[in-house]
Amino acid sequence: MTPEEFKKHYLPLQRRLYALAIKSLGDRSEAEDAVQTLYLKLWEKHQQLNNVENHWNYSAKALLNICRDRWHDINRQTAEEIDEEIPDVQTGNYELTDFENFVKFYTEKLPHKQKLVIQMRMQGATTEDIADLTGFSPTNIRTILSRVRKDLKKHYNS
Repeated sequence: MTPEEFKKHYLPLQRRLYALAIKSLGDRSEAEDAVQTLYLKLWEKHQQLNNVENHWNYSAKALLNICRDRWHDINRQTAEEIDEEIPDVQTGNYELTDFENFVKFYTEKLPHKQKLVIQMRMQGATTEDIADLTGFSPTNIRTILSRVRKDLKKHYNS
């Protein structure tokens, strides 16, 4: 594909791709970076783009893959920052009950997102505090807490 063909087929898609990236990432600067990354990748393989029939579909799929990777990176960084901010729970000089040991063992096996929310709640954080620190919606936090509690009860009583 010549540079002129590339400009003709791919540059007019920039606004739609940017809108898609904003919708996917929720942040304008991240969306701009994602679209820029997409165009760099497209240009790097512009010689192979001659076989592409639908330029929009190809570009949108590639962009969504880039957005997915960025979203995972953002969430991983946020989780690491939050982990650093959360102080460890001091257990004191008493022995844990069987239930407390079970809860501790159970929470260690949870996915990171659920584990983070549960640990913060156990340390006394409110739903609003957890939302502020994690960026999760209060509804999402309540759902996570409810599901984990329900699952915990089910496993402990079995």
